[in-house]
Amino acid sequence: MQIQTIPLDQIDDDPNLNCRGVITPIDVVPLAKDIKEKGLIQPVVVALYDDAQQMSTGKKYRLIAGFRRFMAHRVNQATTIECSIRQMGSELEALTFNLAENIQRQDLDILQEANAIRKLKEFGLTEQDAGQQLGMSRGWIQVRFMLLGLPEPVQLEAKVGLINQQNIRDLYTMYKKTGNAEDVYEAVKDLKEKKLRGQASRIKVKSSRTKQNNQKRQRKRPEIFEIMEVIRVAVGNGFHTRVLAWAAGEINDLELHLSIKDFANELGIEYTLPNLEG
Repeated sequence: MQIQTIPLDQIDDDPNLNCRGVITPIDVVPLAKDIKEKGLIQPVVVALYDDAQQMSTGKKYRLIAGFRRFMAHRVNQATTIECSIRQMGSELEALTFNLAENIQRQDLDILQEANAIRKLKEFGLTEQDAGQQLGMSRGWIQVRFMLLGLPEPVQLEAKVGLINQQNIRDLYTMYKKTGNAEDVYEAVKDLKEKKLRGQASRIKVKSSRTKQNNQKRQRKRPEIFEIMEVIRVAVGNGFHTRVLAWAAGEINDLELHLSIKDFANELGIEYTLPNLEG
């Protein structure tokens, strides 16, 4: 890592990389004033473009993190900015670094985080991979994927903090169950009214089979798939969902026993596959 003072006009501040999206001058007026009075506390992060990239962009460096600080320097009509120069091996590495830096600074709302994580998913990262890259739990990643699966008006309610992460899980379960956006809008409205009255803010997913579901009995395939989805949303796929898939006839005996063997290996337990022939 090197620290250099670099002219602003040599740096490409491509907003497609920034998890915040486009930064406008009006967004950073207080920050610009603070930098003018106190100076830049933390350098922005840039990466050196290769020759081909320099030819195509007309710039020598690419801004990786610090887009608000960079714009604040423009507002202040500065000509140079202090930069930390890092090597970035790929576009995915640059995206991950930008998102991780903003998460650490707690600069993003949950919808910005979700949209940035969507970019990681487009590169083929699983929930577990994305969590490892960002140093966050799989549950943290998962709830942001759930938010992206909700109608846009609900996403905006989350953006401004009117619904929390547990609410997002509840609403996602409801939406997957009913497929009706109006049910979700009504649940959000009811939730906001309860919060104003100081009442509990959990959302109950209604079921027409509540009494039936409390009985011990053999379950039908649609019910098995429903509980599989509940488990997947709550804790993710795993051995538990494989067992339910077997009960629903989605995988055969051998596939289940192979899953048992894998799970036993994770626990350090020896498991011998039974003879399934005949």
